[in-house]
Amino acid sequence: MSKEFDYSTLTYDDREAIHNILAETTVKHIDRFAGLFSPMKFDPAASPSQVLETVHLPPAPSKFEEIHWLADAANPTLAPYTREFFSKQQPFMGTIRHLLENSVNVTNVTTHVNIADVAHYMAGWIEAMEIEDWQERNALGISRGVTTIEAFGMAASEVVQKLGHVFLSFPRTPTTEGMKIDQQLVDTNNSRMRKEVKKWDHTDLAHRLPVIPKSKGKTKHLAWEGKTAEIEIGEQGKPERVRLGTVSDGTIDMVRDGIVVPSVIWDGDDPEIIIGDITRVTNREDVNRVQNWQRLALAHVLGLSLDAVTIGR
Repeated sequence: MSKEFDYSTLTYDDREAIHNILAETTVKHIDRFAGLFSPMKFDPAASPSQVLETVHLPPAPSKFEEIHWLADAANPTLAPYTREFFSKQQPFMGTIRHLLENSVNVTNVTTHVNIADVAHYMAGWIEAMEIEDWQERNALGISRGVTTIEAFGMAASEVVQKLGHVFLSFPRTPTTEGMKIDQQLVDTNNSRMRKEVKKWDHTDLAHRLPVIPKSKGKTKHLAWEGKTAEIEIGEQGKPERVRLGTVSDGTIDMVRDGIVVPSVIWDGDDPEIIIGDITRVTNREDVNRVQNWQRLALAHVLGLSLDAVTIGR
């Protein structure tokens, strides 16, 4: 087991430099949102999610009326489409409720086209679930880069606390890997985050107790590639090629307990969501099977050949 990173070695300037590197991976994704997002300065006193030691944010009190307003302001096309889509999935959602009531954990694994699509998916999902303790039983995994941008007057990472628990991972992208972030810090953050996820959904108990106390299942929402898809736009303004990211071993570790619901989200002028078959993912072979389905579904949505949708770094 690798040694944990010593956070006490970081000066304020070190922390600010890491913030700026994370910002570089994130701000390039916000232009299409017409002023919704803006870069944030490093100020951990004002934005607790910027504290590097923090990997788990608890839910912030909210109601669906507020979530509707925020979602519609953020994306007036995708937000209402997502609510309508899930409102028509009651037989499927009834199956999910039955599984959760019988202590089965669920992980939604989605494709990732823009910075906010998984949060919109989660908002539609939790409302359609029709359960009272929806914030406590749902969690969103996001990149630490989201702590570097502002929306609605606060860090975007803290806006999504209104949906439920939030877990913060260090992205592994060419940008971060090519810059001066200690890989021991990245490994420590992501290891701690996974431990917090397992503590929250009780899967850690399976390795420590001979009999696991019965509890209701919980739902994680992950853009499991860990980065937005790379999209090549053609002369007609339409996608011609899409490259999905690879799923890390750490993510496989987080989803192997319980069931997985794969989905494809396309956020365009005509948004679309496709949900695949409920399955289990315990190894790389399972990931390849699910991602190949996501490739096929995304190619269908975009009218592309399967060869035009690939998987890789």
